[in-house]
Parts: sequence; structure tokens; C-alpha cells
Amino acid sequence: MRPGRFAVLMALCALMAGAASADDWTLGAMEFMYTQSVPRSSSERGAAATIPSLVLERLSSGAMHTPSSSELLQRSLYNLQTERLSLFMQLAREVKVRDSLVLSESDARALRKKIAAQEEKIRSLERQIDENLAETRRQCARQEPGAAAISARLASEPAAERIVLYKDDATVLYTPAGDSAAAGPESFAFSDAVVREHINGLLTGQIVSYGNYARVTVDIRTYPGGELSGSVTEVGTLGDCMDIAANIAASLLPKIMNALPVRLFFDILPASAQEQAEIIIDGVICEPGAKVVDIAAGTHTIDVSCGEQYFSKRITYDFRDSLNFMVHVPLEKKRDGTFAITLELPGSSPLSGGSHYADGSLIGRVSGSSQTDTVQINGKTIIGQFVAQDAAGRTVDAFYYVPEEQQRQGAELSARLRPRNTADDIDKRRVWAYRGYTALMLSLPLAFLTYGRYDSAGIGYRAGLVDAATVNNWAYAENAAVGVSVLAGGFFLVELARYLYTAGSVLPERTRVVQPGLPTESIILDAGD
Repeated sequence: MRPGRFAVLMALCALMAGAASADDWTLGAMEFMYTQSVPRSSSERGAAATIPSLVLERLSSGAMHTPSSSELLQRSLYNLQTERLSLFMQLAREVKVRDSLVLSESDARALRKKIAAQEEKIRSLERQIDENLAETRRQCARQEPGAAAISARLASEPAAERIVLYKDDATVLYTPAGDSAAAGPESFAFSDAVVREHINGLLTGQIVSYGNYARVTVDIRTYPGGELSGSVTEVGTLGDCMDIAANIAASLLPKIMNALPVRLFFDILPASAQEQAEIIIDGVICEPGAKVVDIAAGTHTIDVSCGEQYFSKRITYDFRDSLNFMVHVPLEKKRDGTFAITLELPGSSPLSGGSHYADGSLIGRVSGSSQTDTVQINGKTIIGQFVAQDAAGRTVDAFYYVPEEQQRQGAELSARLRPRNTADDIDKRRVWAYRGYTALMLSLPLAFLTYGRYDSAGIGYRAGLVDAATVNNWAYAENAAVGVSVLAGGFFLVELARYLYTAGSVLPERTRVVQPGLPTESIILDAGD
């Protein structure tokens, strides 16, 4: 293979890897333009840059983009076009070299040989250009229009790509340089400039305003090619750009994701909460009482709530590889009531400034070795924490948890805690475990050395080459070295056990039931029934 062609193919592979099989799909935006040629205030000019940034911020939630067959074709055609341009530049250079030989070479025989060599290079480049053009025609012929394209996509959908922002910053807008802006978003110059910035999708917008009200039209184009993938129009006030951007982003997201729709069937329990339940998908409120919702395939966040009587539920899931999903949502009813919990602290170590927290809220101050506080029942596992200062002024703490079955009206619970500076203790034990390991590693070479010398001395003694005193000396040395290794190994194991025990002490203690309290109705529902 010619070196020139090898370089072109390597560049093509790099382009294909970056454009067609990359995991990321970069989304950018340009500053929106006013269509009316009238003087604009600073706030109006600011809105033209603020709205696209807010739209990008709303779209930067880790959604996935499924490239269409047309988009994949444009990527392939762009790569082929890039290769053709490179080949043509090489062809032009080789032709100029051939033509210059007539003036630079005086020997007729040598001239014919050099011209023949250049002609071979030129014919090779011409063949590569012809192959490229043939591949371009084949790529265009593979496009299946209408229902055939949909069937093909259902049979083999392209791998989804993660949507990321241009420069990883929603506030950074793309500004075309040179004459590409005047050429228009569909021109080759503009497309080439966008692709060089590694942008796959670009938002452009136009604003028409009357007073404080504005109509904003946003187009999403995919590159290379500049094909229009969708357009959204929204009306709002320039004083509330956040509202305009939120509505535009919600409408643009399905077009940007470009995924086949999936249908969600909601099964909300108990059945009495089905009609009153509020379903929010990616921040968009669904129709009240909705049982079936159609959304674009991809990762979505669903929030389900039902007034003040039930705890709300949230789920984030990648809805792919199927057209229908059943979403079971067992709502848990909130409980009313309180229970008491007593903290039992060691009296030997004086503590000061003790604070008692439950579920992140301060519920009491602790001044002695025992403290009883009241905790609100919430129907879920409660994590409690005690924080204080020891005699040396260090912050010490301890954790406990209250399982759901212990939370009953009027129940009395206790938690026996041992406050400590866990981070310092873990660091201290880790250092000693490292010291034990180091001592063991340092002792092993000496043990192996003395054992080898002792073994060699034994062999020499049996052969009559070494006396018994030498064997005994190496035996003593070997026993001493092995003994040191055993001691070092034992020390390491002890310190490792102490380190693991200290690290495990971070886990919260389970509370003990002193008085069970009144029974409460179970409200944990099984979504599978």
C-alpha cells in the first residue's frame, strides 16, 4: 500500500472513530437572533444569549441520542468527502511534480523512468478517488425510504450516544468564524466548521418580540450535513427566560434523543391513590390520573406523589429494548405518632457539647451519660447520630438506626453508643497494619536466605564437605529468622484484625426495644401482587 494512501486511511479511521462510533454526542448552541431590525435594550440583548444557555442546561441531564439512518449516512459521506479532498490534493501535488520533471531532468532515459514512476502514483491516486466515488454511490443507494427504513431501524437500531455539552459548559455558545456564518447552516463551509469543533447537534434560534412578550423559534440541526431534525416555537415574556427555556427544552428533548417511543403502563397502589396520583416525567407533569404515558426511549426520571398522606416515589430507569413497560409504584402511607429513644453513653469518658440528631434534624442536647428524646415516626428506617467533644477537644460521634418494625406509638427504645473519633482511629490502625505488613516483608528475605544456606550446609555435610558445627550454626540462624517472620506475620494479622474491627465500628448500632408500644397498621405494599 502506498504511504500516502495509508495516511489517508488512518485519518479516515480516526474520523470514523470520532464521528460514527464515539460514545458522546456533543450538543451546542448559537446565540439567538432577533428578526426585527430595531434598537435593543441590554436586557433584550442578554436574553438572546441567556435563553440558549438555559436550554442547554436543561438538556445536560445525561440523556442519550440515537442517531438516525440519515445522520449516519451524512457522517459516512462526510468522511468519504474528506478522503476525496485529501486524495485530490495529493493528486495535484504529484501532477505538478511530473510536469516539473521536464525542466529539472536533462537525461532523457532518466526522465522517462521518473515520469513513468509519477504516472504510476497518479494512476494509483485516481483509482482511489474512483473507489471513493463508487463507495459514495453505494452509501447513497443503501438508504431505504419510507416504511422500509423504519423496519430496518426496528431490526437493528444504532447504538445510543451520550449527550454532552459543547466545551462541557452550558454558558459557552458556539460562534462561527470567518465566512462560514454568512454561508448558512446548510452550507459545506458552515458544516465543516461545526464538525471541526466536534459538534454533532447545533441549536439556532430566532426571536420576534413585541413589548415584553416574545416568540422564540429554535431549530436543531445535526452535523455533518446540517440536516434539520426538529423545530420548536414557544411564546413567553423576556423577563422570565427560565420559563421559556424550560418549555423549549421539554419539547426539544424527544427530537434530540431521536428514540423510538415506548409506552409506560402505571400500576399505582393502593388503588384508591391511582386517580389522585401526580406523575412527573423529567419535570413535565402528566395528565391527572394518567395510567398510560408515551415517551421517547431512553433514560427518564419519574416522580409519583399523592397528596400529603403518602410518601412520594422516584425512579430513574433506561427504558429501552422494549416497546411497553409496566411501572409498579407502591405508595407508602405516612404514619403519625412518636416514640422515645434513650441514648446510653459511657460514663468513664467525659464529653461536652453533646447533640442528638435523628433523620438529620436536631432533637435534643445531651449533657450526661444518659438522655431520652422523642422521635417522630416516619415509616422508614431512621438513622440517628450523637456528636460531642471529648476531653482533648476532638469531635467524637456514634450512629444508630431504628428499623421500621420498632417504630410504634409510645414505644421506648435504647441505643448503647461508644462515641469515638472514628476517622483518627481508622487512620491509626491502618498505619499499624502497614507497619506489621512491612515488618513481615522485610523478614521474609532473611528467612529464605538462612533456610537456603541451612539446606545447602546439610547437603554439604552429607557429602563430607562441611563440618557439623557449620550446619548447626545455620540451623540456629534459620530458626531465628523463621521465628522473626512468624512473629512479624502474627503482628500483622493482629493489627489487620484491629484495623478491620475499627473500620466496621462505623456501622450504626441497632436500637433495642425497652417497651414495644402500640401496634400500627402495616402499609408496606407488594407491587408484584
